[in-house]
Amino acid sequence: IIRAFGWAGYHLYQFTKGSNFYKLPYRLSDAPVDADDPFLATMQPYLRKEYDMCHVTLGEVLAAKGEKMKFEYDFGDSWIHQVSLSSISSAPDASLSTKVLSGKGPCPPEDCGGVWGYAELLENPTGELAQYHVFAPTETFNLEDANFFMQEYLGGVEEGKCGEDSKI
Repeated sequence: IIRAFGWAGYHLYQFTKGSNFYKLPYRLSDAPVDADDPFLATMQPYLRKEYDMCHVTLGEVLAAKGEKMKFEYDFGDSWIHQVSLSSISSAPDASLSTKVLSGKGPCPPEDCGGVWGYAELLENPTGELAQYHVFAPTETFNLEDANFFMQEYLGGVEEGKCGEDSKI
């Protein structure tokens, strides 16, 4: 997803589905839970559960057509996307069947200040924010580019993030 936007991927990110959070292993909470705490015992069904995203496949999270999850990238800018499973393929190579289906407008530049900074760039493409970003507001969404970046990423796992025993 990060690559489909043309972003570099150097910000923190996570996926969520219901109360389940899928994070990179170094972002998992390691705070101990006191099993004898009566308050925590009553709250346990409502507490979020964290999983190492490197040891969970997309098929384990989204198992049926139409299921959805959220993807949040860059916790400062807070780009939140909805990911929907539109179909399931039996193709042996995921890179042959994983693709971006649609999009709209130019991609927001990385570190532009979230939706508010992006709105400012769209309103005033030569303003103060523009001096820090390469941005062409007349661009439209390019499905071919988005899929090129996605396929390029699927060709290999990001180095150093998950390790050799990862499922991704």
